[in-house]
Amino acid sequence: MPSNTPLVNMPILDNMDGQPFNEQDWMSVLQAVEDSYSQSLEYQTQVEQQNDELQKAHQFISDIISAMSDVLIVTNKELMITQVNDSFLTMTGYDEQDVIGKPVRDFLTSKDVPEMEPILASEQIHDKLMTLKGRNQELSITINCNCQIDKAKAFDGRVIVGRPIGEILEAYDALKKAHEELALTKEKMIHSEKMAALGRLVSGVAHELNTPISVIQGNLWSLQQYFQDVESIVHQNQSVQNQLDTTERETFNEIINDCPAIFEDNNKALDQISSIVKDLKSFSHPNGEKQVLFSINDSVNTAIKWVERDTANQHNIKIEFQPSQDIDYLAMGSTNQFQQVIINLLQNAVDELQNLNIKDKQINVKVTESDSGISVQVRDNGNGIPEGMLPNIFDPFFTTKDVGKGTGLGLSMSHQIIENMHGSLTAWNKVEGGAVFEIKLQKSAPTL
Repeated sequence: MPSNTPLVNMPILDNMDGQPFNEQDWMSVLQAVEDSYSQSLEYQTQVEQQNDELQKAHQFISDIISAMSDVLIVTNKELMITQVNDSFLTMTGYDEQDVIGKPVRDFLTSKDVPEMEPILASEQIHDKLMTLKGRNQELSITINCNCQIDKAKAFDGRVIVGRPIGEILEAYDALKKAHEELALTKEKMIHSEKMAALGRLVSGVAHELNTPISVIQGNLWSLQQYFQDVESIVHQNQSVQNQLDTTERETFNEIINDCPAIFEDNNKALDQISSIVKDLKSFSHPNGEKQVLFSINDSVNTAIKWVERDTANQHNIKIEFQPSQDIDYLAMGSTNQFQQVIINLLQNAVDELQNLNIKDKQINVKVTESDSGISVQVRDNGNGIPEGMLPNIFDPFFTTKDVGKGTGLGLSMSHQIIENMHGSLTAWNKVEGGAVFEIKLQKSAPTL
């Protein structure tokens, strides 16, 4: 370091000019030493800063690798594993010492080894399917692979990144579900528009049909009265019959005998037409009745009694009722409409069973509590619903019955009534045979 103290007792040396070192020469030497020392300190500081930054970068990269959800495998040029990340260890179940220094082929399934080894030796791989052999299970992944290059730009190893297909499948399933929900929403909107248009059409048709039906019913009743009067006059006056020859008398008697059956058939046909018109009006105006709280058990029991009295007992069909135990649940809606739904479901089951050649014809009705509310199931042991018809059974005018035995409005009306009660009506076939119809309703305050 520079000093004002005179240099004494210093050895006498020659400088570059061959002259003895003087004080100025020694001062120059000391200054050069000090400059060299300062540069060394500055260089050391820079090295330490760079080393600190390098350590931070290394830690940052290590954190990224550890946080990766994808599988990471690094190999040397002989395809021996030099590094893996935590995701690889977690998904395969291995410890790090189990894989480092081992060839990649040891962790491929036997069917993948012949195909994957040549591929891994190539330059680049994009979205290639590969199956890793874990400790306890196999793991399918899609891999992307790049080469490691040394300073001489020669191949020095591979960096393999793999994404488990499970995540892709989950994303695909989510996309598929969203697409299905969108399609279902669109279908419901279209169905709603169709039902609204159909309701307006049906309401108009029902109104227009009422007048001619009333006229026909009135005229038919009058015609029956006239016929009865004529029949009475003829039977009371034998002379009228005597005026007819044999052929005319036979024709007359045939007419007299046939007319009551004809009148009866016409009355039945008119009753059926009136019933269809009534169903059409109910279909187009399903919310016409007052909404009240009613007992589900009582309503189901009443409907069962009606069906048993009307048809079930005639065909030796047993209807078993299992009401909800201890608690009688209430629902909000029209009691009459709900009973009509149960009657429709029971009558459909009776129609299915009555012509089957089986020993025990059974219908089971069960009321239970479900996670979303109250469930009412109607089950039979018939042949079930043809699979191809299941998607359409709630469509208006769709029927599986023979011509003249069903209007195709019963299930459609039932479905709409239950929807108006903020519930659902679904159907499926039992594995062991027979159909199941299930009504789900929101749970109201129960009565003990």
